[in-house]
Amino acid sequence: MKLHLLELRAFGPFGDTETIDFDALGAHGLFLMHGPTGSGKTSVLDAISFAIFSTVPGARRSQAERLASDHARPGVTPEAALEFTVAGRRLRVTRSPRYFAVKKRGTGRVQRPAKVLLQERTGTGWSTLSTRADEVAEVLDELIGLGAQQFAQVVLLPQGEFAAFLRAKADDRADLLRKLFDISRFSDLEQWLVDTRRCVRSAIDAKDAQIRTAVVRAEESLVDLAPQIEQWRELSVCALPTVIESTREHTSERLTHALAATDATSAALDNATQQVDRETTLARLQQQGARAGQVWQAWEEGADQRAALQQRLDRHVRDARAGGDPRTRACPRP
Repeated sequence: MKLHLLELRAFGPFGDTETIDFDALGAHGLFLMHGPTGSGKTSVLDAISFAIFSTVPGARRSQAERLASDHARPGVTPEAALEFTVAGRRLRVTRSPRYFAVKKRGTGRVQRPAKVLLQERTGTGWSTLSTRADEVAEVLDELIGLGAQQFAQVVLLPQGEFAAFLRAKADDRADLLRKLFDISRFSDLEQWLVDTRRCVRSAIDAKDAQIRTAVVRAEESLVDLAPQIEQWRELSVCALPTVIESTREHTSERLTHALAATDATSAALDNATQQVDRETTLARLQQQGARAGQVWQAWEEGADQRAALQQRLDRHVRDARAGGDPRTRACPRP
């Protein structure tokens, strides 16, 4: 936002018409507005704020009803007109506060309502955008992006109100600075750092869990070395690597012997298993042979009985043939 021209008429301590050309003042860089107390420095800032937001900043806000100058000639309308550029558009807002004017007829005073006029500079001159206070406020709020209080704290900062900005809450200052400056890249970086920290923390927690599991397993596997481990606690840190390496070699040698013994035991177990299989097969065959011998013996012992039965059968057949039994008679040959 860049200010170009401010015109004051019957406003505050200025009874006549005063014009401030900011373009001329700022043509050579910075400029200083100074003067004795009561010369109207703060009133210039009040006029800027009033023209844009229809209010004055800080504690003087309660005096908004007394913006009309007491030094103005009767019949002169108090007015503040500000010309500025914002968002690439050159605007001029002319605003009159509510005030009491002397009646043209009779005695006493009559209240005049507040008025506002918003114009935009085009190729053909100044065109009117609105004369309604709510519409003007909506347009300026969208273009400027700051409220009256934020504008006063950041742009105007009159009479030490910068201290109020510094004393504001961190969240309020952050919101205000985000509106003033494009900090999206820093917000993205902050979010990336938060996400990265979360991922790293998850990875660390996972590694910690693995380490705890490994320690438990190591304690279980080194239960036989508990007395020696207790001795390690009394050693210095520098001596530990040598002692641990010696223990590792001794443990590795014991492990080699244990693996060799395991292989020998496994081979013996295989041989024993094969021997058991052979003996089991032999025992099964012996049982089958014993049962076959018993059957054969029983067959031999029944030979006399079978012979006697055969004789009885033969006699029966002869007797049947001799008796002419047709079932036993020989069939004639053709």
